[in-house]
Amino acid sequence: MKDEFNKIIDLFSLESEEKEKRLDEIFQLSMSFIEKYKHVQSEGTEREKADVVKKLLILKEKISLETKASEEALSLSKEEIKELSSDQENFTKEQWELLQKTKQSLTQEQLELQQHKKEALNKQIKSNPTKGSKKKTKRGRSSWLKS
Repeated sequence: MKDEFNKIIDLFSLESEEKEKRLDEIFQLSMSFIEKYKHVQSEGTEREKADVVKKLLILKEKISLETKASEEALSLSKEEIKELSSDQENFTKEQWELLQKTKQSLTQEQLELQQHKKEALNKQIKSNPTKGSKKKTKRGRSSWLKS
């Protein structure tokens, strides 16, 4: 999984033209990484889970940066790019199918990650209950002013 992640990161580091040529490979490796992420989340140790979540967040950041760079290079807004990416006519059949599968998988992973975070937070709250707070009592001026 580490080699696969490093390969994805290396692909994102390529020049724009080379990245475009290898876009299918980037999608395939990303999908494979996400599938392995699912396996680690269900079967891995806490350390493995934490490690894969860190990698997934790094990958998400790389994708965000790529999206921003594309917006700037094409002089398009996020909404315009979203509109273009939702038009099947802009892709080959294989690219479209992979794109739809990727979107679906990423959406599912995001939901599962949010659920995992909620569960971890609830677990942390249950293991560290807050101590009862002491009530503050009001004292009149007479308690601190002497005549």
